[in-house]
Amino acid sequence: MLNITIEGGHVTSISIDGRCGGQKCLKQLPKSIYQFHYLTEFSLVSTSFDQIPDLRSFRSLKKVSIAYNMFEGPVHLRNLPPSIESLELSRDGIKEVIVDDSLPHLSTFNLIQNRMEGGINPTFCKLPSLNFLDISSGCCLSEAQQTARADAAKRILCNKNIEVSASRSFVD
Repeated sequence: MLNITIEGGHVTSISIDGRCGGQKCLKQLPKSIYQFHYLTEFSLVSTSFDQIPDLRSFRSLKKVSIAYNMFEGPVHLRNLPPSIESLELSRDGIKEVIVDDSLPHLSTFNLIQNRMEGGINPTFCKLPSLNFLDISSGCCLSEAQQTARADAAKRILCNKNIEVSASRSFVD
């Protein structure tokens, strides 16, 4: 299913649900999607992607939500444009996120219900605008474990003033 928002004659928001008959069938973005140069919001749900698709050509993109995909192991954020301010990678099976200094405007990062066993990678210090990080893991950890996880993340994040949420999330 595809939802598109048009403002001022330009496509500004695209939401793609990759399910076909209850199965995840979308394996790559359609090439035609790259013609929308004024895109500010992009959502990609329930696909068979195993990495973040290349979104660097969307230079106006501010908000990206990618959920219920097939990510495994470490995920690199190098396929995102530097304009990103809000990023959600939830319920994707991510074990580690590796960042660099290519996302100077990223302020909100939601990683709920992933498999962040290794904790927070020290490369998160390279995100100069980050002020909120949610690493809630769902029902798998006790409240004490969640609190310990948040405290450890705060220490790793270079003592910046970043709000870290690791409270239990019960969202399915």
